[in-house]
Amino acid sequence: MSRIVIWASGEGSNAENLIHYSRTLPNVEIVGIVTNRSQAPVVERARRLQVPCYHIDSNNDQQQIALMKELRAEWAFLAGYMKLLSPEVLHYFRGPFMYQGQDILYRVFNIHPSLLPKFKGANALRRSFDSQDDEVGVTVHFVDEGMDTGPIFLQQSVRVTSEMRSDFFVFKETIHKLEYECYPKALKWVVTEYSKQK
Repeated sequence: MSRIVIWASGEGSNAENLIHYSRTLPNVEIVGIVTNRSQAPVVERARRLQVPCYHIDSNNDQQQIALMKELRAEWAFLAGYMKLLSPEVLHYFRGPFMYQGQDILYRVFNIHPSLLPKFKGANALRRSFDSQDDEVGVTVHFVDEGMDTGPIFLQQSVRVTSEMRSDFFVFKETIHKLEYECYPKALKWVVTEYSKQK
């Protein structure tokens, strides 16, 4: 059984999508949601979905590590978590393992609303919209010590329509839809492929 913890700071729509998808898979459990913002909407989503939610101090590594040990977390999925995990917390999730010939150090995924390496860091969605690029998309990547610098698991892109170019809400909803399609693929990989490497 793969034990997954989702880390989130905001709305939690990607977290909810992962939870729903996890319930269609064998041998996986979302054992908790971790947030550094006690009033974030993701807290209410967790309550409604009956998933335990834990408020952590994003500057307290030992608290975070103790919680991961308590939950016996094997993987972390960052879903709009707006802080970097410290090297100490990453070390808790240390692999290493192989993915497509690459050595992956940590059992941590992140989803980012741009085609990395473009628009790393905060406000990527707005910066992608403002760029007027003809092609935009999302990236699911393994996490390392840097800011959106880890090995890429998958990317999915879409051509920018005239409606997307002129309306940020339409642009944002298009990107969110891509996220909801892509992030579950990482969860499925953990269950079906990573488990073979154990």
